[in-house]
Amino acid sequence: DPTTAEPIGMLRGQWTFGLIRQLHQRLAAGATGKFIVGISTIALVLLSITGLWIRWKRRPRQGWRWVWPRALGGKLAGEWHAVLGLWALLAYLIASLTGLWWSFDWYRDGAKALFESETPAHVELAQDTAGVDMDRIWASIAPRLGDAKSVFIRLPREARDPVEVHYVPANAFHRFADDELFVHPSSGDILGEARFTDEATGNQLLASLYALHMGAFFGTPGVIVMMIASFAMPVFFVTGLLLYLRRRRMKRQVAATPSVHADAPPGADTLLVAYASQSGLAQRIAGQTAAALQSAGRAVRMSGLNEIQPASLRDHRQALFVVSTHGDGDVPVAARAFDRRFCSATTPRLEELDYALLSLGDTD
Repeated sequence: DPTTAEPIGMLRGQWTFGLIRQLHQRLAAGATGKFIVGISTIALVLLSITGLWIRWKRRPRQGWRWVWPRALGGKLAGEWHAVLGLWALLAYLIASLTGLWWSFDWYRDGAKALFESETPAHVELAQDTAGVDMDRIWASIAPRLGDAKSVFIRLPREARDPVEVHYVPANAFHRFADDELFVHPSSGDILGEARFTDEATGNQLLASLYALHMGAFFGTPGVIVMMIASFAMPVFFVTGLLLYLRRRRMKRQVAATPSVHADAPPGADTLLVAYASQSGLAQRIAGQTAAALQSAGRAVRMSGLNEIQPASLRDHRQALFVVSTHGDGDVPVAARAFDRRFCSATTPRLEELDYALLSLGDTD
């Protein structure tokens, strides 16, 4: 009891917190669980960084689209996946990069080598002490503590070890930024001290890893943000699963389309059907179109847009392009090589080419 100093024993249900901590750090499975958690954390870092890169490559044209999803169209799951990912990105990276400290020794050693500076030598008594006098110790340290938020007293482990008093000052940057006093066990004399603010920046960073991991480094708002980001994690599973199922459905639709052998040689009498598809829809429409033209007796050549070279396109007199976009009308991956190849000053002119374009997008 903090007011009467009476021992009150283990709080009821206290064991649950230990179990939750074990689940969080090791999946309650020892070294194997610790390794799985560490690998999963690295995967989260990679997913966060690559997700940001994909979002940047798509570059929504409206600024508000970076932080708020579209309310229309059939891609709401993808929009929420991207927007929520941007909101939670910093929280996930901080939690992951700090959490790896407890997962892998090589990561911890690397962080120490990168950030840690030399610390003052541990205080050691000149001779063995008769024992520990808590009354003298408390009378000596009480004026130093002031309105400390918390105090932790470590009794000597060896005969010449001092008493270590860790306390968090009232004006501490966060609740893990503790100062330290070294006290003589029997006389209560203060032998030395180490202040958090006097430490090198790298040492302060390493001492603040747990505070960063849980968001307490930024005060109560940081803890709330980290909590909300943690609650949002299942959303990415759901939206990612929906996106995966959507891609599988589109692939099945493309696979169900009868194969078309439209490979007539380039020439003035051959109609070129070129496609660039992000999800497979443009390819399916191009295949159906080529089949219909062939059934009407036309010589048809079907080709992906990236496979077309300037010389081969110049051999044709008629071409039909079926091209989809993604995001805000961005070039699909299957058309980027064509875009680089033809949109330059050295591209041959194609005045004799008669072409038509079917462009596919969403309702936005």
